[in-house]
Amino acid sequence: MSMDGSPWYMATDGMGNSESIGDYFVREPAAPTAWHDYSIGDHVELTTGGPTMVVLDVCGECGDIDVAWFNGTTMEIVTLPSVAVWHAYDD
Repeated sequence: MSMDGSPWYMATDGMGNSESIGDYFVREPAAPTAWHDYSIGDHVELTTGGPTMVVLDVCGECGDIDVAWFNGTTMEIVTLPSVAVWHAYDD
């Protein structure tokens, strides 16, 4: 949902291109996203569940992504293969 409450928002494809798309996604298992679909600042979660994490870096060669999340007391940072996560959708 966009900030103004409409189901339309501007999305960036990671290459600097923006387009308006509908917020018709539902939280169902889907095929993992290719690594080049992630950008710094994206919210992701493990395909197996878990906390929402923020993308800190994306390796342009191998596709691994560095993510961070707050575990309740400290910030955790870990490198994951891009196939282990998908975009998290804010409720």
